[in-house]
Amino acid sequence: MPCSNCHRHGHHCVIDLDISSSCSECIRRKVACDGGDISARLFNAMKESRRLEDEEDAVMKDFAELQSRLTRIREQRRHLRKRQKELFDRGMSDLSKEIRGESSNSNGESSGVINDEVVAGEGSDDWLRELESMSPGALERLAASVGQGSDGANPQSLS
Repeated sequence: MPCSNCHRHGHHCVIDLDISSSCSECIRRKVACDGGDISARLFNAMKESRRLEDEEDAVMKDFAELQSRLTRIREQRRHLRKRQKELFDRGMSDLSKEIRGESSNSNGESSGVINDEVVAGEGSDDWLRELESMSPGALERLAASVGQGSDGANPQSLS
């Protein structure tokens, strides 16, 4: 690689590092030569470039692992939300049946018996819709505040 002086003037640059760190043209002209420095800087730049490539490869590998992990976590979270919804819907269905006074026989069929404590009338459907729209946590707090529900029902069974 030519030194800055030889490059600027278009001269042929020859450096013999055993004799000097300056090129023959700079020695002849008696000017400062950066030919030896350029070689060292080029070597250091190439070394730094290799180090950055290795670091980039390591980061890309870590990124791929994190992306795979993120995909797996998102799939688990999606499955958990689906399961939560199923459990909540089942709990709300059971609670709705209990409020309406329906009891299940051993076959799981509803007998359709109306509980005397439930007062049918205006607004009862609105109350049921509101209850069905409650989150599982709010439903548990409601059941706990009522005192373990009616007939010793456990509010934890709804979640």
